[in-house]
Amino acid sequence: MDYNENTRALDNVNIEVMKGEWVSIMGASGSGKTTLLNIIGCLDTPTSGSVFTKGIKITDLDPKELTRFRRENMGFIFQQFHLVPYLTALENVMLAKYFLHGKGDHEEDARLALERVDMGHRLEHIPAHLSGGEQQRVAVARALANEPEIILADEPTGNLDQKNSWKILELLKSLHDEGHTILLITHEPDIGKMGNRTIRLVDGQVSSPEPLSSSIINENRGESNYE
Repeated sequence: MDYNENTRALDNVNIEVMKGEWVSIMGASGSGKTTLLNIIGCLDTPTSGSVFTKGIKITDLDPKELTRFRRENMGFIFQQFHLVPYLTALENVMLAKYFLHGKGDHEEDARLALERVDMGHRLEHIPAHLSGGEQQRVAVARALANEPEIILADEPTGNLDQKNSWKILELLKSLHDEGHTILLITHEPDIGKMGNRTIRLVDGQVSSPEPLSSSIINENRGESNYE
């Protein structure tokens, strides 16, 4: 076995996501879903090809510019929460505000973000004192703290029970109704059907892509794309 052989996580993927669309990304483990989301979200850089977001070729940005673009436009919801363990729920959300806006009084905005996900009563609790569902809601509040136009969710309900899963999905639906663009990775067909359409990946390639929603095309043609 050649351990130096490169693995091609994505192969000739060419997709377009319109402003205000909800796209579900599905596929087996190892099919390239998370890599695709990370490239769109400016966390990973492709070895070839181009990515355009909001008319900007983000693959031409230097690391500092890329970080700024991500902070101003993207909100991430991860399956593993990624909360800072020694910070309270309020402080974890304030941290997102600090990274974008620098020093300042961000407490009220962070409080409002947590109240939006029904966590206003748990502001001073650290992650170890929160249930899995509560930690995920804090993570969602953190993702929404800077009011990002684009929300990227990597199996956000994967570690939650059914009750908490639907709370998160209902929140995402309300955000979509407000005009946010959502890209969501899921293994669950019922969750996948919540989007405008589904992109399925097989071995790093798009398999049988569904057409763009006609309402999305008519309202938003040319607003944003990812290639």
